[in-house]
Amino acid sequence: MMSASVLRLGSERGGRVFAMLYFTNSAGAVIGVLLAGFWLTEAYGLQATMVAAGLGNLVVAAVAAGIARRGVAVVAAVERSASAATIGRWPLAFAFAMGASSFLYEIGWLRMLALVQGASTHAFETMLSAFILGLALGGLWIRTRIERFKSPLVALARVQILMGVAALATLPAYNYAFDIVASALATLPRADAGYIGYSLFGFAISVGIMAPAAFFAGMTLPLLTFILYSQGRGEAEIGAVYGWNTLGAIAGTAAGGLILMPLIGLKNLLVAGAAVDIALGLALTAALFRRRELSAPGIAAAFAAISVVALIAAAVAFDFDVTRMASGVFRTGSARISAGSKVLFHADGRTASVDIFEDPRGARSIATNGKPDASINMSPARGSFDAPASIDEYTMTLAAALSLAYAPGARRVAIIGHGSGLTTHAVLASPVVDQADVIEIEPEMVRGARAFLPRVERAYEDPRARSSRGRRSATTSSSRSRRIHG
Repeated sequence: MMSASVLRLGSERGGRVFAMLYFTNSAGAVIGVLLAGFWLTEAYGLQATMVAAGLGNLVVAAVAAGIARRGVAVVAAVERSASAATIGRWPLAFAFAMGASSFLYEIGWLRMLALVQGASTHAFETMLSAFILGLALGGLWIRTRIERFKSPLVALARVQILMGVAALATLPAYNYAFDIVASALATLPRADAGYIGYSLFGFAISVGIMAPAAFFAGMTLPLLTFILYSQGRGEAEIGAVYGWNTLGAIAGTAAGGLILMPLIGLKNLLVAGAAVDIALGLALTAALFRRRELSAPGIAAAFAAISVVALIAAAVAFDFDVTRMASGVFRTGSARISAGSKVLFHADGRTASVDIFEDPRGARSIATNGKPDASINMSPARGSFDAPASIDEYTMTLAAALSLAYAPGARRVAIIGHGSGLTTHAVLASPVVDQADVIEIEPEMVRGARAFLPRVERAYEDPRARSSRGRRSATTSSSRSRRIHG
């Protein structure tokens, strides 16, 4: 509606309008995220923050009403086509796929950076603002150039390919993000000023990981809408492109988080997003080549070769360092798990990345997004003076024992969070208990905790143990998880 309004007020520079509005809207989103997250909520509370957002909408409405009352001459609406269906399928499909790939990236980046910065709301705000900042800068860069392209379609094809390659290029840099955070924590004071510095480091890391691909993503929608506008398409068609782009973003979010992340893993989720972008760019390049609209086919061939090589290299020759991903650097200050430790299990689940690692003394820990949640000493010398129980073992066992002591006649028990499975194992030591319902939202947690067998045997083998899905815990298996030794 804003784009249509500015165009109807007499602007003849459609491309500049689309890009400038995309930039200013995204820049406003960055400011809103940082203001709400780091200042308004803390200083004035949630209710006042929501009131401020509502007042902002009312201010926009008042400004728009004031412009309308001024009686500004309005040019005729650009409506040369009867309906959105007249644009054909390719712009809508292109817009849908662009939205899907962008949010495949965002879902992957949020998980990646949560392992580096932690999963606090402030960390999320730095990540979100960095992603939107990349979009804003892309719209700003193309604002003065969009109408000078000899062929906006060729530009769109190249931008799509560059976006995919830029996303792949950040993957090798990801491992070094853990070292940066470790250095920051070793340098910054443990005080308010240090936390501000840590947040700035987190923002810089987020920009480094997200901004390159988001920069190109910020150009795509202005380019596509300008292409339609320059072809005489109407406002309804341009609105349909925005709608399908948003639907693609929703589909990418749902598919990335619920299906692809646990199915193919975190790194390959990013590779899949890049593959979509590169495929879109190559398909559009091929179409332009058939229509003889490519002025430099050699450059197009070079783009294609580079993108395919980058895609294959990222998928085959590179992987994330699980000793870093399991380190919980934001808590420990160490970029890797302790020397001599080894990762036994790693899986990227729907809600968290789960790791099992074992230290040289035989103590195994299970961690979600780098945060250890339970540990058990699995050493053969367990019970001797040299191999005492871990602190977590006391906590997990007492959680069961104290509950049963409080309600000794309880026949049905609910355990919220599977953890290592030791609490369930201890509960089922009671002959009085008929059923133990284990409520765990992350299936990979249950699968990974098998590394604690036989110390938690009842949690998996006892018929009284049931998972949150109403099935025997013993029926769970891991066909998609990575088991890592060494």
